[in-house]
Amino acid sequence: MPTEQELRENPDLEGRMELIRIYGDFPMAYSTLQPEMEYYDWRGGEGFIAYLKRGKNHVVLANPVTEKKACFGLVKEFIDSVPNCCFVQISPETREVLLRLGFNVTQLGIETEVNSDHFSLRGNNMEFLRRPYKKALKELEVKEVDGDLLPVFRDISNEWIRSKKASNKRELRFLTRPLEMEREEYVRVLAATRDGEVISYIVFDPIFSNNNLIGYYADILRSREDAPKGTNTLLMVTGMERFRQEGVNIMNLGLSPFYRLNNYEGQSQFTKNLFQSCIDGESRFSRPWLDLVLTPLFEYVARQYSFEGLGFNKSRFRGTEHPVFFAAKPGYGLKAVYDTFKVCQIL
Repeated sequence: MPTEQELRENPDLEGRMELIRIYGDFPMAYSTLQPEMEYYDWRGGEGFIAYLKRGKNHVVLANPVTEKKACFGLVKEFIDSVPNCCFVQISPETREVLLRLGFNVTQLGIETEVNSDHFSLRGNNMEFLRRPYKKALKELEVKEVDGDLLPVFRDISNEWIRSKKASNKRELRFLTRPLEMEREEYVRVLAATRDGEVISYIVFDPIFSNNNLIGYYADILRSREDAPKGTNTLLMVTGMERFRQEGVNIMNLGLSPFYRLNNYEGQSQFTKNLFQSCIDGESRFSRPWLDLVLTPLFEYVARQYSFEGLGFNKSRFRGTEHPVFFAAKPGYGLKAVYDTFKVCQIL
């Protein structure tokens, strides 16, 4: 993500940041500025699309950053200018645009959004959050990190990666942006400490609309192996309470991939089967050659990442669940999904 110095030195970044402050009302808007992204800039600064290239395919991150009524024109000009493309984690509104342009659009998963004005740990249905939260609260102190991030954050992140049961020890990217080691103006960071030692941290990215800060997105959350149960909940709830006191009541918990998939008009059943198979590693195809080719991929992804567990943990916050989508041209679904997994470093 751009630091303050980078924004000053790169007018293109500053222009995109200005567009995000106006039109970035979705959680991934700020992530479009992460390193290595490429851009399709529209009409001299009226909007942009952020993507990573894999071969000739352009893998687009989330929604176009522009005003709603200009979305169709920006997307059409973009897809007319590139050999091939797919769109990852888009809203229902962008889904409608891509359906009009002939894409198959399939639900990717859900985003969970919590309104802190209505959030409480009281009640029987919140016991699974409340009990570990109270335990962590007794053991840990939460503080906000202001200024350059502590080098220990990188150590915690590396330890977290090494502790993964999966054989893939690489940090995810694209749908999760890299950790920055310098201060970012709009980003908030909370750290949990025990006896003065940082054992966990969480990074909250800003969500804007019409030049107003309207919410935060919990983007990066990392803990040491010896962090007590409930540490993540403690950080999340502390962030919600702190931001609510500042007048910002929206907390987006982010994407739960392949979770609670429903049927939608214009979807690719083939792509939906791909996504569902990534949850449990079981092929949902009746063709033997497809089973032979794809089953090892499904088993690998399901073994690497507990998508079902991720979605279930976020559901405990009792937030509002919004569907998000994946879009690709007919006949291109399998390659588009594979390219997306590669740019995210899932594979």
